[in-house]
Amino acid sequence: MALKQFIKDNFKPLKFKDSGFLWLWLTVLVFIADYWTKQWADKELAPAFFGPAIEVMPYFNLKLAYNEGAAFSSFEGMTFMLIALPIVIVIALILWMWQTPKSKKLINTGLALILGGAFGNIYDRIFNDGKVIDFIDWYIVWDGMEKHWPTFNIADSVIMIGVGLLIIDAIKNPEPKKQKIKKK
Repeated sequence: MALKQFIKDNFKPLKFKDSGFLWLWLTVLVFIADYWTKQWADKELAPAFFGPAIEVMPYFNLKLAYNEGAAFSSFEGMTFMLIALPIVIVIALILWMWQTPKSKKLINTGLALILGGAFGNIYDRIFNDGKVIDFIDWYIVWDGMEKHWPTFNIADSVIMIGVGLLIIDAIKNPEPKKQKIKKK
């Protein structure tokens, strides 16, 4: 009952044409780019999985990896949670976008990027036995040794950019504080 009241009090959807849904084209574009690059990596980089990486430029390689966990391979083997939790988050983001005016470009761009990346990784988990295809490998040389950042993909990149845009918007456009109404 409390959840129903919470939703009723806090969810104010806009008409489709007035909402952030008009930014979903970006979500589709991100999903397609992520899907295509992962399919390419899975096909073209497979021989390099246990072998040498393809050096694109200094400190940047393309190297195939399959991530069975979340960030930095945490929660490995918890496939159901790694599919269910992102789906819940995606639903929350879609509801947020539904009540955000289309004119709020920074928020809607951030939400569209996060959704595109989330859909890409959810798709991977469902259709690749719980694994996400990663292939972007950045590193630095420190004390003569290569120190690699965990391998990632386009979806991970756009999710981070989307979160960054939401943070920038929160800093630039803080929500006005609600005044408490005193009861008599």
